[in-house]
Amino acid sequence: MTNKMKRRVSAAFTIVLLALAALLGLTVFFGSAAEDEGREAASFPAFLTQEGRIDPAFGANLSDYISDRLPLRNLFLRGYAGLRRTLFHEDINGSVIFGKDGYLFFGESADSFTGAKKLSDRGVFALTDALTQIDAYCKANDMRFAFTVAPNKNTICPQYMPARYVRADASDLDRLAASLAGTGVAFADTRSVLRSREGLYYKTDSHWNHEGACLAADVILRAAGRELPDAVANAGFTAQPGFSGDVAELLPAGARPTEDEQKPAVAETWQTKRSIRTLMDPVIETVLPAAEGSAVVYRDSFGNALFPLLAGTFGEMRYLRAMPVDAVGAKDDGADTLIWEIVERHLYQALNAAPIVPAQPADCPEGDILPQKAEVRVSSNGAFTVLSGTVPRELLNDTTRIGVLIGNADGAWRGYTAFQLIEAENLTDDPVDNGFTAYIPAQQTPEDLNIMLSLTENGKTTYLQTVLARPKGD
Repeated sequence: MTNKMKRRVSAAFTIVLLALAALLGLTVFFGSAAEDEGREAASFPAFLTQEGRIDPAFGANLSDYISDRLPLRNLFLRGYAGLRRTLFHEDINGSVIFGKDGYLFFGESADSFTGAKKLSDRGVFALTDALTQIDAYCKANDMRFAFTVAPNKNTICPQYMPARYVRADASDLDRLAASLAGTGVAFADTRSVLRSREGLYYKTDSHWNHEGACLAADVILRAAGRELPDAVANAGFTAQPGFSGDVAELLPAGARPTEDEQKPAVAETWQTKRSIRTLMDPVIETVLPAAEGSAVVYRDSFGNALFPLLAGTFGEMRYLRAMPVDAVGAKDDGADTLIWEIVERHLYQALNAAPIVPAQPADCPEGDILPQKAEVRVSSNGAFTVLSGTVPRELLNDTTRIGVLIGNADGAWRGYTAFQLIEAENLTDDPVDNGFTAYIPAQQTPEDLNIMLSLTENGKTTYLQTVLARPKGD
């Protein structure tokens, strides 16, 4: 934004604030909004309760008090909404971005589009390492693994974003794709095919439509060593008018644009093992007797449009809307294919959700013991003892590899690999890039735990003593 434009925006908001003050003053002449609506206006709220404590509802009650005394409130709000749309191309809450040619975008995708919020270099390293470990485990257990990132709509359709949003030189998806190159991980990069023609994402929704999903599914399945059956790929769709997508639903009821929804015409030759409510159910299991292969698919809402395509491909499928990815569970299910789909704007969530893969034995070379300590949380996860925690960030470079050591009663130490990700607890908006998690087979875990961490960088290893946050068995 130029300085001239900034001055104009500043002047416009000054005018809005002055207008607001004037409207508050006009209550004397025009009455309150509550009076206009034929009800009693809220009274000024008490700051303290009768017990002398701060009333937690004070803020909300004060908002009601001010709102009821604002004359011509609805007119003002409509004017303010129009001003924000004109100046900033977004709604009042910033949750919707009004793009060109009727395109709507999630406001939360703006930060990843511009690079205002991005993964650290260590975060990209940690995700790459995790995907490599999943892939190695799958290959060792005769499973195919394919990973895909559903691109944000503005990644595929940047030409429809307002000009004030400047696209980052390299997005998290760009950086992760570059990092995965040469690792052997089957990364199903759908960006090229989704940019091959217009109209593969809805205008009023954040997701790809059926045509886009078909192209994406083909890329994903090929990465997993499969192909879409012709009957599925060529089934087409019917257009149903009146569709108002998830982004449009964030707008007021009278201001939601609509478009045609693409309803897949894929014949439902599969059966679900149990009834489902919606495609957002946490677990959906399907059977297709005429097909071969068994897949476990971890997905988010972008997987809704993929569902009929994948269900029409595999003989059996478990469709999971969950994190973390459980590669051990997929093996125990007898799956020959494991697929992980995650939307681009939620890549950071994967840093807080270490996949379930057994830790592998690792060497314990000689090295110094650092004076700092790390906190380790110990828990049980069925067949595994789970060690997870964080390392002081100042001890880690972008590619420092954290490992785990367990001491035996005789003083010997055994080393194990670890994910450079923290154990899944909650999918917060604050990615943790200094975490680690190791799933140690329970039978290899002594009753009295002695734990150390190894930090390896450029062939040099140092060690870190630990403090147990929760001893085993608590």
